[in-house]
Amino acid sequence: MNIKINFKKILFSLFFLVLFLPTFSYATLSAEELVYTPMEEIPGFDRPTSYSGYITAIYKFGLWTIGISAMVMISIGAFMYITSAGNSNSAGKAKGVIVDAISGVILAMISYVLLYTINPALLQISLPDMISGGVTNGISGGSGGSGGSGGTGKCEPITTGPCSVENLKNTCFGTNAEMASAICMKESSGQENKESGDKCQPENFSISLGLFQINLSANNLTGSSCSQQTCATSAAAPMYTGKKKNVYCTKGTNYTSCVDSATNKDCNIQTACALSSNGAHWGKWGANSECGFPN
Repeated sequence: MNIKINFKKILFSLFFLVLFLPTFSYATLSAEELVYTPMEEIPGFDRPTSYSGYITAIYKFGLWTIGISAMVMISIGAFMYITSAGNSNSAGKAKGVIVDAISGVILAMISYVLLYTINPALLQISLPDMISGGVTNGISGGSGGSGGSGGTGKCEPITTGPCSVENLKNTCFGTNAEMASAICMKESSGQENKESGDKCQPENFSISLGLFQINLSANNLTGSSCSQQTCATSAAAPMYTGKKKNVYCTKGTNYTSCVDSATNKDCNIQTACALSSNGAHWGKWGANSECGFPN
């Protein structure tokens, strides 16, 4: 009887985890918590590179655990039934264990189908999509000026460094320097070598880099400081457009040289100037969904 009662508790706990874990993850995380390097791996999975990847691994591990636990308990129940030797009480307990195990599998399947019916995206655990209201941070349609937001989550001007307002005033941004500085803060926290959390699959390499997180698969680099300018379609192909669209691409012949140029602060700023019409329009940056600057 103790085996039966404990197994019911385990099944309920796992069912609760499988059904509600994605929802809790969306509700409790802010944009700045999306980039995450776990100290421990989930058994059976590679080390995740983001918090959403870690939650996904836990979710799938929970499903695996339910299946394995059910198989073990069915085996135990079958053994109990075989060895009951005609004892109706023992046979009844054995049947109960088997029924509970099968019920656990059915509950797990129902939870999966229920989440998929409500919204298939719930099973993908794509946190940036949820936080930014359906637009992946840093990706705007198919031509995104930038990649996944890797900044602080704050849309406010930077006071020091290459993206400070004072520095950007002396560039092509001019009077639009404050908006440019805020976008830079949101995208990269002013870090010249910042890589996006969004990765091209299956090679898992960053596609958007630098101060303004320029999407190398979608844009050429512009400006005299860019040693490599031809990047669109040659740095990575096909074009990376976001988690819900095309995320499968491979490195092109110019990927390394494009990365070197995109992480050059002057080249990145000059390219952002060209893409934003000198800071007048920020619609190509998903970060602008929170900043609210002119599109």
